[in-house]
Amino acid sequence: MRIFQADDRGEGEIIVRTPSLMQGYYKNPEATRAVMRDGWFHTGDLGWVDEDGYLYITGRKKNVIVTGAGKNVYPVDLEAIYRNVSAVEDICVVGTPKGLTEDVHAVIVPEKETLRDVAAAEWPRAMKRATRALARQLPGYQRLQHIHLSETPLPRRGDGSLARDVILQNVHRSIARSRARGGPASRPRGSDVTTELTRELSRISGIPTAEITPDSHLFTDVGLDSLAAMELLIQLEHRFGISLPEERVASLVSFGDLVDAVRESMAATAAGASGAPAVRSALPWSQRPSVDRAFLGLSFSALRLLYASYFRLRLRFPERLPRDEAYIIAANHSSHLDSGAIIAALAGALGTRQAKKLHLLGARDYFFNNAVRAWFFSTFLNVVPIEREETSLEGLRTIQTILQAGEPVLIFPEGTRSRTGELRSFKPGLGLIARELRVPIVPVRIDGAYQALPAGRTLPRPGRLEVTFGEPIRTERYFADGAEESRVQVYRKIADDVREHVVRMGDGNRNDPV
Repeated sequence: MRIFQADDRGEGEIIVRTPSLMQGYYKNPEATRAVMRDGWFHTGDLGWVDEDGYLYITGRKKNVIVTGAGKNVYPVDLEAIYRNVSAVEDICVVGTPKGLTEDVHAVIVPEKETLRDVAAAEWPRAMKRATRALARQLPGYQRLQHIHLSETPLPRRGDGSLARDVILQNVHRSIARSRARGGPASRPRGSDVTTELTRELSRISGIPTAEITPDSHLFTDVGLDSLAAMELLIQLEHRFGISLPEERVASLVSFGDLVDAVRESMAATAAGASGAPAVRSALPWSQRPSVDRAFLGLSFSALRLLYASYFRLRLRFPERLPRDEAYIIAANHSSHLDSGAIIAALAGALGTRQAKKLHLLGARDYFFNNAVRAWFFSTFLNVVPIEREETSLEGLRTIQTILQAGEPVLIFPEGTRSRTGELRSFKPGLGLIARELRVPIVPVRIDGAYQALPAGRTLPRPGRLEVTFGEPIRTERYFADGAEESRVQVYRKIADDVREHVVRMGDGNRNDPV
């Protein structure tokens, strides 16, 4: 038994091989090819193995929900979490398509005894309040975006498992009926701020303006995920010229909270309130303290020498790097050697003086989890802390500060190292950053780093590393979308396009090394 294509948590598809295994489906070669590969049976089940060798099955691969933020949501996990709500008797979580991603829907059978003092007409509101109370303790991707109540038991198979396909069909019918009832949008009401916010929220979420009230929950009622919420906040900054504090954003729950936050920020902006100072490693090279610049220069020069000698670093197409403008480097990530390889490659292509302007985006919970690590990585590698799981407004502003100074940033769009060396999906946050800040993306492929220092190995093997630069991808071509189309789809497309460029660079699409 193996875990195939495990993610950073060690979770992946369970595959098995044994002398007692079937050779294939009888007289069905197409079905056989789908599940039998190199003698391994791909079960379609997801799971992980603990340190004692016990296998934990987490669900079916086909049931995984991919949110707009690029997060994998496992229905059985959410069902186990929300069954702890006393008002929930039974629950099934399914995903419904929304552009290139999916929304998280939950069909809940209410626990009637718990709700006996609540009028039946108020059950939906009571259920939303109960699930929200639990959701506040969870990350954004584990929040239910839409809730459907069922007064009858959920349909099940003969073995007792949920009939998810039947339940999903019922959800689709419920969505269609809801849209049919929605009718034309209501007239704008309230102040200009409320009207503008209602329209923008309706455009992003697809919910009619008539259904958006001050009490509407931004996630449960309106159905925002973390990436769509980020899109909304970006539009607010452009439309109203405000900058919402990160702690204020984190406290937003309802549409009324959003209106209040925008008004408060507009008042603070008018009063001349200033923002927080930039992160030290996000400062332009010219503004860094002289001691910092000295340490950074020594570090980058040493990395250039190390990679040229010990790893025999080769560069391909360094002439593709933009000159005299800010840009994003998006590279595959399978080893701790990757960051140093990019630094050494830039130093070899542009000179150490220009390479020192590169800022590396690193996971806050890994590189900045204590004061010593924070000082080391920000001083010697110019690492800027960002959130690993989701693109935050604070992180976007930090990146904007760097790019506006004309300096490049390095992003590993997979979010974390690949444990197998295989290229994983790119998170749509890359598309959000590039499109909203209107900077080119340089796709970069690193080869040889995984073989030299894979996850789990302490000391690197000597070998040959290769860094290939792709043609810059300009974001102007992604601005032709219709005004009514959500940008979340565009963010995902940009990330997928960049990933495809990195894949193609590994298919022999290269010339002689420099």
